[in-house]
Amino acid sequence: MNRITIQLFHTGGAILFSLLSIFAQAQPSQLTFIKNHDGTTDTLELVFNEEFEGKKINERVWNVVEGVVRDPEGRRVKCWTKKSNVEVADGFCNMWVKRDTLLNQKYEVWVKDGMKPFVNDYHFSVSEMNTHQQYGYGMYEIRCKIPRGRGLAPAFWMYGANGPINCEIDVFEFWNQRGFLTRFSKRKLSRVHNMTAHYNGRMSGTSYMGPDYSEDFFVYSVVWDECRLEWYVNGDLKRRIPRYKKMRANEISCDRFADMKTKPEENVFPQNQLMSIIANFAVHTDEDKPYDEDPFPHKMEIDYIRYYKFK
Repeated sequence: MNRITIQLFHTGGAILFSLLSIFAQAQPSQLTFIKNHDGTTDTLELVFNEEFEGKKINERVWNVVEGVVRDPEGRRVKCWTKKSNVEVADGFCNMWVKRDTLLNQKYEVWVKDGMKPFVNDYHFSVSEMNTHQQYGYGMYEIRCKIPRGRGLAPAFWMYGANGPINCEIDVFEFWNQRGFLTRFSKRKLSRVHNMTAHYNGRMSGTSYMGPDYSEDFFVYSVVWDECRLEWYVNGDLKRRIPRYKKMRANEISCDRFADMKTKPEENVFPQNQLMSIIANFAVHTDEDKPYDEDPFPHKMEIDYIRYYKFK
């Protein structure tokens, strides 16, 4: 079956549109064009396309995690990550969170200046995977359906480090939200989209309340180059970070920066770092944990994950 789709997204300052051609028994080829406010156009080419065909996850592409990779003492997320919680079926990747009983689990995690051994009991198992290959400037995209429930924390993000300098871009994170007078708002579950950038120990995050993202599949995208970082949902611009802070209400372009004698102050902005693509589904186990009577298991359903590089 042949399918051609043309998408046109108007974002106010820029226009994002793509021409997609998918042919049976062939790798999808896609060019995406970003028309900037100054009239120039950037072209991106599809480099990585994971559509989860087959009966199991491709571990030549993905590192599927087993054990504990962060929060080793379980202060906020005390969960055991299970490889078996990542399943592929009918063209989708299902990432599960389950109630579980895992006693006397032994593991080691890097803490400050070395590996440290731990032993713990776990009552939830979660899922996480990251690409072996790392990628740089371009567009990162996922089409998925997140779950809804107290304590659930699905996320899609990128991470890389070069010595002491780390870079991270959180395309989306969802977690419990507070109400006006309460520590928990059921009405806000799966509606508050958190978008965060990290660079060299600093972070810049923001969020907004949208529709209930658990009701359908949505496309979450980030466009990242040396000058800007933009978040989109279904082609609608949700956040933008320029690399350089504004002067006289005008954003400083990278071209102008090269000719300036006094360098302008920079925002928190990941810079020229290769990063792995990461999808994970966790559950909070502190005061934000699910109620004992809450039903389980839950899954995050992923249709595809893609990366486009600038041509």
